[in-house]
Amino acid sequence: MPGQRREPGVGAEPHTVSLVVRGPAVKDRFLVMDRKTGEAWWQYGARQESAEQARQKRMTPERLRELTARLSEWDVL
Repeated sequence: MPGQRREPGVGAEPHTVSLVVRGPAVKDRFLVMDRKTGEAWWQYGARQESAEQARQKRMTPERLRELTARLSEWDVL
């Protein structure tokens, strides 16, 4: 979808866990590419997103509890 911003994600098989660890952003934007479609788009950093966009990305305490409970069930935590 050229011209549209998409949110990057980390894909995982069901009942698996992916951990992404990153430090502070060095650049204001980075290029994301979809391996399946070959589509590419720029992802912009927090300084360029609205408060609403940041709110939509923020994990709720309830979702964090759900995920940590699941990880505990899987003996990951």
